Amino acid sequence: MHELYNEYVNSKFGQLIDYAAFLEEFPQTHNIPRTHKLTRQYKEYSTHLLEYLVSFFQRTQPLQDLDKIFSKVEAEFEEHWAGGMVHGWEDKGLGNGQPLTTQDFIDLDYYSSADELVELGPDKLKQALAALGLKTGGTVQQRAERLFLTKVTPLEELDRKHFAKGYRPLARKTNDEILQVTASKEVALMEVKIKRLVEFLHETIEETKANVEKKQALTYEEMEAEREEEAKFLWERIQERQGLNKWRPDLEEEYEDQEGNIYNKKTYTDLQRQGLI
Repeated sequence: MHELYNEYVNSKFGQLIDYAAFLEEFPQTHNIPRTHKLTRQYKEYSTHLLEYLVSFFQRTQPLQDLDKIFSKVEAEFEEHWAGGMVHGWEDKGLGNGQPLTTQDFIDLDYYSSADELVELGPDKLKQALAALGLKTGGTVQQRAERLFLTKVTPLEELDRKHFAKGYRPLARKTNDEILQVTASKEVALMEVKIKRLVEFLHETIEETKANVEKKQALTYEEMEAEREEEAKFLWERIQERQGLNKWRPDLEEEYEDQEGNIYNKKTYTDLQRQGLI
């Protein structure tokens, strides 16, 4: 995970934050500007992050069926993508390049009529419409009705009259836009899979973050003492494995001859046997 942290802080899309903050931030992919999400650097980072999480998940939860989990994720993703309901990708990659914030996003599943949307007020409705590339003018009722249309009608099937000037509905996209949508969908699916795995690994990530924050709070003297303790423990483990901490009398038991020379038991016995001492 440290390699991913270094990749993040040294990228154009990342922030210069500490490791504990990174553990909190990396699942929040919707905070990254759209202008960076279709770059090679971001796609490589997302690929590396997903690969790491998959590997870690398989090692820590071997009884879970990851193929089954991802099959469900992909099926839900296709449905949400078609309806323009993937958080941060409601425009399917063809918006103004700015990701939806929590304030912009309105989950229409919680509303059964346009009248209920009216209660959100003109500003909230305007932000949501703009994020989808739709016209933002009119009365509060008209804005609510226009937004409510997207609950049952995919954006690409909406009448062009509902879209803001200069916005090209998906049904009329050019070849470049087709490539952009394909690339956007690929990145969006990776982000959804990353978030799903983070949900499964939430407890482990929180424990790791708490441990990192604890270490960051240590004084210099405490960190040095901890390093010394870890080094001592590691050295004892190495000695145990190599058998160096066992008493070996033939090498460690000492003998002295008449001239005061000191030998280990093995050397002393050999010299004595040869009549040299």
